[in-house]
Amino acid sequence: MSSRPPLGLHVEITDADGVRTRWDANAPQAQNIPTGLSFRTQRMTGFADGQVTLSRRIDRDYVDLNVLDDVAFIGHDGTVAYEGRVAGQPRSMRDTHSVTVQSVGWMAHAADRRFTEIYVDRDLSTWRGPSRARRLSFTDLAFSLFEHQVSPDQTNGFPALTTTVVGPWATRAFCEPVYDAGPDGLVGAVYYDFTINGQISTANTSWEWYVGVVSNDDMSTGGAQYTANLRASTGSGYFTATTARRYATIQQGFTAAGGSNGVAHDIYWRKLAVYGAHGLTRRGTDPGGVYASDVIKDVATSYCPRLHTGGVADTTTVIPHLVFKERTTPYDAMLRVNAFHLWELAVWENKTLHYQPVDMADHTWQVRLSDPGVTVDLQGDSADDLVNGIVVEYDDVNKGARHTLTPDTTPALKDTNPDNPVTRHGLTKWTEIQLSSPTTETAATELGRIALTEHNQSKAPGTITVRGHIRDRGGAWQQGWKVRAGDTVAIMDHPNDRPRLVTETSWDHDSLTLSISVEGAPKRLDAVLDRLSTALAAANLS
Repeated sequence: MSSRPPLGLHVEITDADGVRTRWDANAPQAQNIPTGLSFRTQRMTGFADGQVTLSRRIDRDYVDLNVLDDVAFIGHDGTVAYEGRVAGQPRSMRDTHSVTVQSVGWMAHAADRRFTEIYVDRDLSTWRGPSRARRLSFTDLAFSLFEHQVSPDQTNGFPALTTTVVGPWATRAFCEPVYDAGPDGLVGAVYYDFTINGQISTANTSWEWYVGVVSNDDMSTGGAQYTANLRASTGSGYFTATTARRYATIQQGFTAAGGSNGVAHDIYWRKLAVYGAHGLTRRGTDPGGVYASDVIKDVATSYCPRLHTGGVADTTTVIPHLVFKERTTPYDAMLRVNAFHLWELAVWENKTLHYQPVDMADHTWQVRLSDPGVTVDLQGDSADDLVNGIVVEYDDVNKGARHTLTPDTTPALKDTNPDNPVTRHGLTKWTEIQLSSPTTETAATELGRIALTEHNQSKAPGTITVRGHIRDRGGAWQQGWKVRAGDTVAIMDHPNDRPRLVTETSWDHDSLTLSISVEGAPKRLDAVLDRLSTALAAANLS
């Protein structure tokens, strides 16, 4: 326990061709001896920024200095202290020539490009009427074309996309709502659940209704795919396209003249859900949603090919509605689905993406106030942050109305910890969150439960400074640069101390100083939930 391992770090640079160059304190050439080495780690990022300075002339090019080359700081035993890619090379000539190699962690790769995707869209307001081209074609054919609406169905009052034709019509009548996945989007499947009103006779073979996909919003036949005629009093299921298309459509029609004056013939399409061409397994009851872990793996694999997803743990909470119609970065998409879990998201060595829960029950590292070079600056807990329940307001995708869940109606939203100071003093103190994206009661409850847990974690921020080495959980000395954001640390000789979450670390190699920021998480729930506001006040839910 008294043995302290070497603190030395060397730098490895790997260029686009795989050629490696090493810079270290024992290099025979002065230009390959690194100085000013420092780096940081951060929650929701992993390895953050780093830098190292070389004594080199600024008026020359060097084969081992290239933007976007891999850079790693490595200990004597091969342990990776930091890993990233070269982001810049500012050069300076003051007292001497020098080149500073600036780097960013590999989470930056998750912001290299933007994408769109329809994971599951339950928002009925996104369906629109036929395009101008389609309307003009009906004028030429003298067919009657009717508009859809969003209204409660006649069975249980749930919101439904209602297709309708109103009599009389002279030749043929159609109602054709269309869903547009966007210029970069594709529809791979549609879930439907329909019922008809009493004015439609399923025995009349002139009636037809379908679910399908088309390539063009003029409904031209090129690339069009449809279900068989769904003519029945009720039905449900998935339509899966053999080839994904940009548009989904529902078509209700009567292929002859008919209809009585002013009589509406309605079909109620309940629980409609549109799925992109991502191919993810649908989770939960129909219409299925997605798991956060599946989405994170899919986003990383599709749009961050340099990252490996072996560190992504499986989740089990169903996300019922998740749409990225506006171009967004993979990183923002990962943060958005993480609102359902608030797990740690980071990229560590070997470009491995990690997504896992934090274990606050135990500590990874320990410090002692009596150790030389250790300083601690902590802010005390505040009563303002403590509650023993949470209220959740949300738009229910199944019931089409604004709903409120409280600890009285939903036990999962109550903090049952008897040691909670609010409970011990016999108080009832609740906080509230409002979800801006449509969801289910199950998902809203889970979000509320997670929010309550996060809210009651101590937010008292603080800083711990360590010189050189730090003890691990077992008390053995380790290099200070091994501590990372997302770890936990305990102050062993602090009265009744508990594990504290490490939110950021900063290592300065010249002074061999480690600065640890604890608690005060930078990605608070309210900030993450703000990213969910893509379907606020959806027409079918208002």
